[in-house]
Amino acid sequence: MAEVEPVGAFIQEELNARGWSVADLARAMVWPRRRVEQVISGDMPVQWRIATDLGRAFGTSMSLWLNLETRYRVSQERPEIARDTDG
Repeated sequence: MAEVEPVGAFIQEELNARGWSVADLARAMVWPRRRVEQVISGDMPVQWRIATDLGRAFGTSMSLWLNLETRYRVSQERPEIARDTDG
């Protein structure tokens, strides 16, 4: 079974791919930098508003970020369910 990464890892990958800093993402989301850092660290779970702002900043859908968050949370609570969705 592949390990399911937290959403913050995907956010960091996007930042790296774009050459953005956390401050750049905070400006794009119109958020305080500290709040963005909390999302990346996993201290603040991705809910609809955060997912909407991430989608707008990165040019992706809100559902992408909600699905990544849900999959990660399920993998932490019920690894057998996450394993069943790998296929």
